[in-house]
Amino acid sequence: MPRSLGFDCVWETRTASSPPARFGYARSRDMLSWQDVNAVAVPLENACNVWAPDWHLLNEREALALGGGVMVVFSAIVASPCPPNFGPGARGHRMRPYSMTTADFRTFSAPRLLFDPGESAIDTTLFHAPSSAVGMQPGALYAVYKSEQNECARWRWDAGGELRANRSCTLALRLARAPSALGPFAPAPLGHTPFWTDSLSRQCVEGPTVLRVRQQWVVIFDGYRRDCPLFVKAPTCQRLPGLTLTAQTPACAYQSAQGFGALRSDNLQDWQDVSDEVRLPSHHKHGTALRLRREALCSICAEVHANQSASGLLWRTAGVLELCSGQRCGQQRSRRKGAGLALPRTKSRWRPSARGSRGRGG
Repeated sequence: MPRSLGFDCVWETRTASSPPARFGYARSRDMLSWQDVNAVAVPLENACNVWAPDWHLLNEREALALGGGVMVVFSAIVASPCPPNFGPGARGHRMRPYSMTTADFRTFSAPRLLFDPGESAIDTTLFHAPSSAVGMQPGALYAVYKSEQNECARWRWDAGGELRANRSCTLALRLARAPSALGPFAPAPLGHTPFWTDSLSRQCVEGPTVLRVRQQWVVIFDGYRRDCPLFVKAPTCQRLPGLTLTAQTPACAYQSAQGFGALRSDNLQDWQDVSDEVRLPSHHKHGTALRLRREALCSICAEVHANQSASGLLWRTAGVLELCSGQRCGQQRSRRKGAGLALPRTKSRWRPSARGSRGRGG
């Protein structure tokens, strides 16, 4: 099956003559040559933007009910007039996740609100729990998204309790759940979490992508800022993954680190921050992680080494060649072994990534 690459086209302001909000896609069989580049207009009245398009394969029952086997998910502000930007200047306008379905990537259903968490939400990515799941809702559809409340009265975060209590400043990942893509979504039940009872992650992270690795779920995220202070009340200040301890009185003070981190769970309720175990190419920004067989990765590496095309330049810029170093592609390995890969996103208005680029955060 060809891979699809998504990108968004953002209009900072909209006038009567502006083109409609839209997303784009392209297809490839080798992830080097891309064809069928198309822009898809989103018929959502007064949509100011289409952010972070991502696609999700539906099961047979969902596809029959929704009229297509692929669901495209994105976030949008619907307002008139549009806010001057999509950060804190949005002045209370909320991003909400919408979806469209397609059977052929040529015709799409009308957009519908996927869910409304009661807060600004971006960077939604979907995944199904296995039908044989134990201790969780079998076959349920989960949504990891970034809570994008960024009109921060105080630029600080205090660990403990609900992050939702600080409604003006969240910028952390949350988890929602529905019986299927038909909904309805609600906050997923959580057990142990690193910092807040209603959130998966630390503050100032975005762009989640989910992998299933050795019967565990791994959520990889992008820590996009290093100026987000976290305070933890504890008798002894501990080292925390992805954070730098800066003071020990009157509370343990930490500064966020820029770069990738990760969360891990074996039941989708209890989550552990394992950011210290993440190794990604240094030039990456967030996109969608894929698992490739070693042979597939090495084939891409060989092609990039051999040609100077624009596709090759993209892979070089993303730092993917770092995955080819050492003995990884020096000799034949077992076909059962694979390599993780997260494709890049640039900060320009046209932002490529695998499956979908992710929205800009606060």
